[in-house]
Amino acid sequence: MNELPKILITAPSFEERENVSGVVSVVRMIIQLPGYSFTHFRLGRRDNERSGALWLISQIRSLVSFIRQVGHFNLVHISYSLNPPSIVRDFFYGMFTRLFGKKLIVHVHGGKYLTQRPASPLLNAMIRRLLGFAQRVIVLSAREEQLLENNYGKYTISVLQNCVEFPAGIQRGENTGRNLRLLFFGRIHESKGIWDICESMQILAQQKKDILLEVYGKGPEQNGFIAACSKVMGDKFRYRGVVSGNEKWKVLASYDALLLPSRYGEGLPMAMLEAMAVGLVVVVTDDASVTTVIEDGQNGIVVPKNDPQSLAEKISFLADNRAFLQSIGENARQTIASRFTKEKYLYNLDAIYKLTL
Repeated sequence: MNELPKILITAPSFEERENVSGVVSVVRMIIQLPGYSFTHFRLGRRDNERSGALWLISQIRSLVSFIRQVGHFNLVHISYSLNPPSIVRDFFYGMFTRLFGKKLIVHVHGGKYLTQRPASPLLNAMIRRLLGFAQRVIVLSAREEQLLENNYGKYTISVLQNCVEFPAGIQRGENTGRNLRLLFFGRIHESKGIWDICESMQILAQQKKDILLEVYGKGPEQNGFIAACSKVMGDKFRYRGVVSGNEKWKVLASYDALLLPSRYGEGLPMAMLEAMAVGLVVVVTDDASVTTVIEDGQNGIVVPKNDPQSLAEKISFLADNRAFLQSIGENARQTIASRFTKEKYLYNLDAIYKLTL
């Protein structure tokens, strides 16, 4: 009997109380692929974890643990964000994978330096070297493939869009109430446009719009964001904590629209795809792969980056035109059902693994 190929795949902690991460959702999907033996190697800072001597020691221990294990695997699959901490850390993991003669896939999941080159020559060199170590680089769209080529050179690249798996029969319920039900769902970080959301809520509060905003997630700017929104919106704002599993889908289906006006750092956001899957209207910006999925006014709404006024105007339009929610939401749901299925994703991933091994 042939032994299954062994794959070591990196990702943040699977514990929702430690991390709110779309990458975790992707990796949970990947390890369902039959025909391979997967081991999850936890890599990535916990939400609200601070740098310091103890953190640095933990990073060194993690790398030592990786070095001890990597020789037992056929392939290492690194989940890679083009942000400075990940750029520096993952360079060493890729280097040791190469030194041990193991196959390497680098799977790019957004980051600040996907759409622009870093000013630092060292970071630029580390990105180029890690991508060069890899037998194959996975990106989330043809647009990202072009961005990598423009910024860092040509590599062996495969495009693999994220996918969504959700329980059958869950769909956004009709809103018969007075308030437009808005949702932020994900990592509470300035890159997600949280302060643009807060400013837009202030504009809408002055207009006395009937709007409710609820937030799920956690992150480094959680306390400040919650305090600011509470001050602006009063009892029309609620922070709901972290939710996962089947409960997540029930939560998503109880809102009208998802706000994700990201400033930078996206790839193909899982929160956006999941919200679309249940028929929410997603309000997004044109960052990385987002508008390879969203067609403005058809299956979502696109607003300019760093523009709370435009965001407020679009939300106001939705509040005043509830029928529009239904048509865009249904188009969004159909987009996911036709293009972003688990079956298609795993089929394409299997082909990538076979090419690499």
